Amino acid sequence: MTAGLTYTAKINTTQSGFFRVTDPDEPNRGNLYFTHFEPLEARSFFPSNDEPYDKATSEMIVTVPQGIEALSNGLIISDTTRVADNQVWRTLHWSQDQPHSTYLVSLAVGKFTKIAAKHGDKEVSIWLAPGKVDRGRYVLDATVRSMQFFEKFLGVPYPWRKYATVALPTFVWGGMENTSSTHMNQDRTLLNDPASEVEKTAITALSSHELAHQWFGDYATLHWWDDLWLNETFANYLDGEATAAAFDADEIEIHRVRRAWDRYFRQENGPRSHPIVDKELVSADDAFDAIAYTKGE
Repeated sequence: MTAGLTYTAKINTTQSGFFRVTDPDEPNRGNLYFTHFEPLEARSFFPSNDEPYDKATSEMIVTVPQGIEALSNGLIISDTTRVADNQVWRTLHWSQDQPHSTYLVSLAVGKFTKIAAKHGDKEVSIWLAPGKVDRGRYVLDATVRSMQFFEKFLGVPYPWRKYATVALPTFVWGGMENTSSTHMNQDRTLLNDPASEVEKTAITALSSHELAHQWFGDYATLHWWDDLWLNETFANYLDGEATAAAFDADEIEIHRVRRAWDRYFRQENGPRSHPIVDKELVSADDAFDAIAYTKGE
C-alpha cells in the first residue's frame, strides 16, 4: 500500500523555495521557474526531514506545456506527451538514484536550449536562453576542463550520473550546486568578449567553484550548517587551483589576495569574527560569511 498527499502553494517572487523570474534580455521566453533550497527551504516545497545529514534518493515528475523544459537532478527516465483540452502536455520523469541532501534537490522550468559535451561516459551540459548559445560555449569547455582537473587532483572520479549547468536570469546568489544540476547566474555564464582573459578567468572560477561542490558538499556533506566550511572553503580553494591551472597569468592569485583582504580580514577584524566552526549560530542563514568561505581556504 502506498500513501501520498496533495497540496498547493504560491510561487515565490523572492529567490528562495520555488520562485519565478523573467529574462530581461529575452522577455518572449515567458516565465521561468526555479528552486533554491539552501539552507532550509526544501521543506517549503515538499514534506521532508530537511537536514543536510539525512540523505535519500529523489524523483521529480513534472508536467509542462509542449515546448517547455523541466530539468532536475540525475537522469531523465521518461518523457511522454498527451493531449488534454486541446493542449499538448509533456510529462518528464527525473530520477536521482544516488542519495543526496534535500537542500540539493532542484527543478528548473522554462524555455531553454541545451549544448553538451562528453566526459567519459557522462554528459556535461549547459541549458541557457536560446539567444545566448554561442556565448555559453566557453563555460561548457571550462567545466569539462575543470572536471578533468579535479578528478586528477582529488583522485576521485566525478561522483554523479551527469553534470548540467542551468543558466538562471537575475540569480542573486551567483551559483548553487544542486546535485548534478547546478543553477548559475545567466550573465556569469556568458563570454561576451572572446579576447577577454578577465571574463574567461571569472567564468572559470565560478563554474569550477560550483563543480567542486559536487565533491565537497554534495558527495561529502556537512552534518549541519555550523560545518559550512566543509562545503565552501574546499570549493574556494579548488576553484583557485582549477583556474590557476587553466591560465598562465597571475590573475587568479591577485583574485585570491583580494578575496582574503576585502572579505575575510575585514570581517575577522570586527565584531562578526568567529571560529571556522561556529557553534554559536542563531540560524543556518548566518553561516554564510567570509570566514566560512575564505578563512579555511
